[in-house]
Amino acid sequence: MYQIRQFVLKVASRCNLNCSYCYVYNKGDATWRQRPALMSDAVFAASLQRIKDYCASNGLSSVSIGFHGGEPCLIGPAKLDEWCKTLHRSLCGIDLHITIQTNATLLNDRWIDVITRNGLEVGVSLDGSASEHNENRPDHKGRPTHQKTMRGIAILRKANIRFGVICVIPLHADPVAVHRYLLQTGASEVSYLFPDHTHETPPHLESGQTPCADFLLKILGEWLGSGGQGPKLSDLSNMCRVVMGGESRHEMIGNNLPGYLFIETDGSLGGLDVLSICEPGLPGLERSVFDGPFEDIDAARFEGLKAAIFGQPTPSACQNCVESRTCAGGHLPHRYSRRNGFDNPSVWCGDLLKLFRHIRSALGVDHDETERLRAQHSRLDQAAAAGGQARRPMLLT
Repeated sequence: MYQIRQFVLKVASRCNLNCSYCYVYNKGDATWRQRPALMSDAVFAASLQRIKDYCASNGLSSVSIGFHGGEPCLIGPAKLDEWCKTLHRSLCGIDLHITIQTNATLLNDRWIDVITRNGLEVGVSLDGSASEHNENRPDHKGRPTHQKTMRGIAILRKANIRFGVICVIPLHADPVAVHRYLLQTGASEVSYLFPDHTHETPPHLESGQTPCADFLLKILGEWLGSGGQGPKLSDLSNMCRVVMGGESRHEMIGNNLPGYLFIETDGSLGGLDVLSICEPGLPGLERSVFDGPFEDIDAARFEGLKAAIFGQPTPSACQNCVESRTCAGGHLPHRYSRRNGFDNPSVWCGDLLKLFRHIRSALGVDHDETERLRAQHSRLDQAAAAGGQARRPMLLT
């Protein structure tokens, strides 16, 4: 039986920004137009009941619930506060982890009260300084939004609220300048995301054959040169972790199973939502929170949920690659083609291999050492499980 560990409530199907690379609005999938702009109380209540029943049926002691969109702050602080209180009451006794991913342009003191009172963890989308950010993240009238995002970040910092930053790699920008700018925001964690492309919509490589790797390697040099000081660099540290024999904790590599279930504003259910860049409607499950328990979903029928719950085999072309167990083909949507489905290496394959080569060199860990460390971790995990102990943390966090 599969297990869902993260429920993502897409409380707004619209956004006040018009990011050029957005997989929801600007990659060919228009299913969002068919949904209500905001989630209703009825949909939220049905979602919560399904989540509560699922936790009880599966004996879950902890669960993650994310508020997402669109832009989730469009729901308004009063409504989200009400829903958070309801979550805490209804899921009492369960370790509840609540997050919100926002562009920060709508944050104000009322939002700070909601975030603080309910213990929300905050992620902010920011692509660097004004020049990089405004190029790709304008509003619907083409106006710059960097100043509004930075104002929101300033409000978070004034209230001493920890937040992470997600940056879609701006390929034409100076990586060191972008990185130093993000560091000075006060973020506790920085994630650099590869732009979303498939083999049907491959990236334009004006910046060289491995632009993402070239961007990140300069940041890696700065990070390792500082002894890993400063904010956590989640994706780079994750690559270091798997080289050191640990398990991947991020979707970019490792073919891990995030266990997501997405709930749209109309209550319809979906698997890994970014798969919408592959084919319109691909993440959809043809059912909603009003149709019965989550256990009744036949995950194997739907690519979006199958990917999130069961994963996909490592691509056949990657089977003999030296990084087949660390990279495992890369991020699932980046593997897609109409001809082969997900049985392709990532469109960013060259970048991933280049990153692994440099990380191995920097850490002094070859492939044999990775296998030895992985086996050691496996034995420790088995011993911990036999003793009824909590799972041992990875070497690198």
